[in-house]
Amino acid sequence: MLEDAVIINALLNVGLIALIFTLDRFERESAVELAKVFFLSITATFGLTFVKALTMENVVLAPAVSAYLEAGFFEELLKFGILAWVLFRLRVCDESFDLVVYMGTIALGFAFFENVNYYLRITAPGTLWRTLTADASLYNTQLATAVAARLTPVHLLIDLAAVFLIGRGDRPRWARVAAAFFAAVFLHGTWNVLADEIWIIPYTFILTVLATTSIVLLSASSKFHRRCSDCEALVDNNLFLVRSLGHDWDEEDKRKAVEALHRIREGLGRVRYLGGREQRTFFRFFKDTFPSPLLSRGRAGLAEGLENLGQILRRLELLVEARTDWTYYAGLVIALVFAAALALGLSVAVAYFL
Repeated sequence: MLEDAVIINALLNVGLIALIFTLDRFERESAVELAKVFFLSITATFGLTFVKALTMENVVLAPAVSAYLEAGFFEELLKFGILAWVLFRLRVCDESFDLVVYMGTIALGFAFFENVNYYLRITAPGTLWRTLTADASLYNTQLATAVAARLTPVHLLIDLAAVFLIGRGDRPRWARVAAAFFAAVFLHGTWNVLADEIWIIPYTFILTVLATTSIVLLSASSKFHRRCSDCEALVDNNLFLVRSLGHDWDEEDKRKAVEALHRIREGLGRVRYLGGREQRTFFRFFKDTFPSPLLSRGRAGLAEGLENLGQILRRLELLVEARTDWTYYAGLVIALVFAAALALGLSVAVAYFL
């Protein structure tokens, strides 16, 4: 029955959202905003299901095409479309773990509607039989089967594994979102291809490893994103003060200060993606060296501050040049696991077609 499907899925999905919410240790997101995103995902999933029912009712696709196109591409396009709206319109993701929170909420909203729909289809004969005979044994068996079949939060695992590609890296954000989207399409399609094969067990393990690694690494980098945001705010504040100086100040010193602050601001964006040890060392150096406030000692303070800004710039250049740290090896591990998933999916696909 509908109420059973809703209650069971509400407990499972809201419980997982609460778990993700508690893992967000740095400036937790608004519960109201998460609720809005969750119900937006449910509504959008209903719309996608309705459109697919109207347009693809009599369309017969090859299993692999259905897995990667109908399920993988269109379903992930919906979820990443909502994530793009969160990223580029709401602009609420100011640290890497926010991606886990919002993408997890979107994936669980999608899974909520999909699972309720699945429960209703599976238990339809049992519901009819219980209505006619008052015997609930068939319904209970079908409901237990549906719950067991949908117990693995596959949408959550796939999207949390893919969202790592957005949270780590210094490419433009739209490029990272595109890379994560196609990774999710591949992982989702491969899941559908393997769903009835024995290989689904190791593949589920691979997805769990990917999602867990993504959560751990993005959580570890969040505190450094927060520190970096604080440093950027400090730089922006001093940049505003320098620009507002009158004409009685030395124009050359003002120009050098503005240029140095701009370069530091740009360099801080790259510090976000360094390893933890390098970030700790840099932020300690930044705190001890940055002349704050830059104009506290008048003209003499500005001249001295320029020397300190030069030291910070030189440290930034050295850090950016020497970027072989734990993030490189973490990325290598992620790439190897993705390669394993790809090899597994291709081998099963070849065996299926042959």
